[in-house]
Amino acid sequence: MIREDSFARWMAVGIPLLLAGGLLLIVGLHLGAPHLPIAELAVPVITFVGVQISTVVCAFWAGRLARNQNEYGPIVALSGGYCWASGILVLHYGGKWGLLRADSHDYVPFTVLILIAALVVFALFRFGGTVPPRS
Repeated sequence: MIREDSFARWMAVGIPLLLAGGLLLIVGLHLGAPHLPIAELAVPVITFVGVQISTVVCAFWAGRLARNQNEYGPIVALSGGYCWASGILVLHYGGKWGLLRADSHDYVPFTVLILIAALVVFALFRFGGTVPPRS
């Protein structure tokens, strides 16, 4: 039997869910914007699912550090990186496909916003109240 908090169980549940979500995203985007062919949606959605999978893989260890050693820096950085990568993909392809304003390539302000948010969250965990580590 696989332990509940094991990496194998984490992957056995997470990867199939993310892949299924990617397929649903392709179908949903195609139905919502029929002018977008499925072939054109495949690469960006595969990239997005790849970002999600890499985040889930890293989140297993970062979450364990947060729970066991009260070290929240890695999970905050990982969350910020995930939000940034997802946002950049949405800004790029949303503008390219006409789902957002054509001039929505605000990559620098978005990056600054994500950095500020991640630093604020990191500071709250670092200098705010702490949670005792799990035994």
